Amino acid sequence: MSDVGIVGIANVLISLSGIFVIPLITKALGAHDYGIYVQFTVTISLVLSFATLGLPYSMVRFLAGSKDRRQIQDDLYSSIALILVFSLLISLILIIFSQTLAGALFENATILIKILAIIIPVDCIGTTLLNTFRVFHEIKKYTLYSTLKTYVEIGAIALVILMGYGITEMAVAILVVRFIFLLIMSSIIVFTIGLGLPSFKRSQEYVKFGLPTVPSNVASWVTNSSSRYVIGMLIGLTYVGYYNPGYNLGAMIAMFTTPINFVLVSLAPSCYEEDKIDLLRQIFKFSIKYYLMLAVPGFFGLSILSKPILAIISTPAIAENGYLVTPLSAFSFLILGLGGVSLGFACYLCKKTYIDMINWILVALINLGASIILVPRMGIIGAALATLMAVLFGFVFGCYFAFKYFDFDIDIKSIIKIVIASLIMSAVLVNIHPSTLKEILLTVALGVAVYGVSIVPLRLIGEGEINLIKSYIKMGR
Repeated sequence: MSDVGIVGIANVLISLSGIFVIPLITKALGAHDYGIYVQFTVTISLVLSFATLGLPYSMVRFLAGSKDRRQIQDDLYSSIALILVFSLLISLILIIFSQTLAGALFENATILIKILAIIIPVDCIGTTLLNTFRVFHEIKKYTLYSTLKTYVEIGAIALVILMGYGITEMAVAILVVRFIFLLIMSSIIVFTIGLGLPSFKRSQEYVKFGLPTVPSNVASWVTNSSSRYVIGMLIGLTYVGYYNPGYNLGAMIAMFTTPINFVLVSLAPSCYEEDKIDLLRQIFKFSIKYYLMLAVPGFFGLSILSKPILAIISTPAIAENGYLVTPLSAFSFLILGLGGVSLGFACYLCKKTYIDMINWILVALINLGASIILVPRMGIIGAALATLMAVLFGFVFGCYFAFKYFDFDIDIKSIIKIVIASLIMSAVLVNIHPSTLKEILLTVALGVAVYGVSIVPLRLIGEGEINLIKSYIKMGR
């Protein structure tokens, strides 16, 4: 199986995991405690967005395809040393200000901040080690580790709930699972490249490349996750519990970008450095097209089925309050994916990461400002709308610079055909009102069938494109 296929399957499973957690917590503990859980996990992702200093990103960029094990060993351990020191410093700050932070985020549950402080260095090192698999192109190990870790963590959460415990014990379970997997990962990496002392020879170069991505990561977090903070602080944690299921349901659109981007991160630089620009243009062209072939009907389908899906996986109150969040979230992620598949690689290939940084900062500021204004007036719908407005701005801004540095070829005719086929599918689905899981699954199957039949006469896929896909898959292995 190709890298694209393996990563695609794993990403579907990981994306679905966020949906599986919703009924586990909401049906047992309610929307309020689910809101606290969301704040906890969102805070972890915030700290991780800057605590690694962008060094895992640098490793993939500079070491992808490298055969020099000594170089990989030195760069890895040098990066780990820097990240460990920085993440421990962050943990210390969290502990010192635990009471203040707990009051702002977790309704004075100081223990959650302390657990968070322990998780941070564990996750930072784990993320860095995980990227080593990408350096070696060991995709099966990467996906197996990521997927297994995700579902073991879900199993631990389920066990805690079944035993009658609450949020604090759930946080401890998350910590234990991540620490165990860090030990497993460390053993694999040491066995693969051996032990060594860091020399920090290339650390300056790594930091210089990776550090500009940190503001981008933080800004990306602000765009995707800060709405939970704003909602929690302005209208309460219960509304975070209402907002997040609908938002996560729409975020499933993102799973269509991951397998493509995962391979392009290492494949695109090779083509660019070898001056295979025509091949790269074709790859980008069809990456965009095939992403939209999945994402556009996905957007329409999720928007139409949002309310019945949420009613099944959460509670009636969450479904009633949050179903309108899904279309806005899904469209936001569709636009993010469209910018990320190919367009986002222009600055990456030209090593102009500062442009991406500026873009994300502007998007984050717009999203945060709009959320503060709209949430008190429109509730959780205002938060979703603020994110969409910010994402649309970032897409236009990013396109301007993307086309400035790379001559993209966009297949406009195919995009129109994709929209037409998706509208035909939607016309069928909108008249169906499923109320059970079986009915929803049958409705989804019907939608896939109608869409599949609709694209045949539109001739979206040609023989030349199929041959290119085969070549692309071979290059991605």
